[in-house]
Amino acid sequence: MSAKLLGKTIYIDAEVAKEIGVNPAIMLAQAIEWQLEKSPDFKMSFTATAEEWYKATGLTYEMQAIARKKLNSTGYWREWRKGIPAQIHYYLLKDRFIAKFPNFKNVI
Repeated sequence: MSAKLLGKTIYIDAEVAKEIGVNPAIMLAQAIEWQLEKSPDFKMSFTATAEEWYKATGLTYEMQAIARKKLNSTGYWREWRKGIPAQIHYYLLKDRFIAKFPNFKNVI
């Protein structure tokens, strides 16, 4: 499944979307892309503002907040505020994610 938003195509996994919802799956797909860019070995977090999420996914701040709440309940998504000014850091717990969705083992 894919969604073309603001000129960019984001591919989401149907199994993931059924499990957590379409908007959280969109955020997760973008997070995986950013996580791989920042730390291919998944040892570091990444930061993104609400505006960066919007530009990348087309999700409004309100949609992001709802999706983030769902993602935080999954056990494989972590986020925290850090720094001055505070930035939200995001981190995908790769092993937990792959345990839930084994078809991603050779993808990330």
